[in-house]
Amino acid sequence: MPQHFDGNELRRRRHAAGIDQTRFAADIGKSAATIANYENGHYHPPVAVLTRIAQALGCRVEDLFREEAPVA
Repeated sequence: MPQHFDGNELRRRRHAAGIDQTRFAADIGKSAATIANYENGHYHPPVAVLTRIAQALGCRVEDLFREEAPVA
């Protein structure tokens, strides 16, 4: 099944780590608005940014993806 970046999982993991959007954005070299757009599904981060996100959250890049439900 195809997998897609899951902004909700990013938000969940960031909250679990106790990091606000502003600090998280600074940690990975992006703006808080960009993080909000990732979390809301408006944009998908490029691979290089996904790597920085995963490192900052202490997870694997794969953990930030979900399987797409099949279209009926």
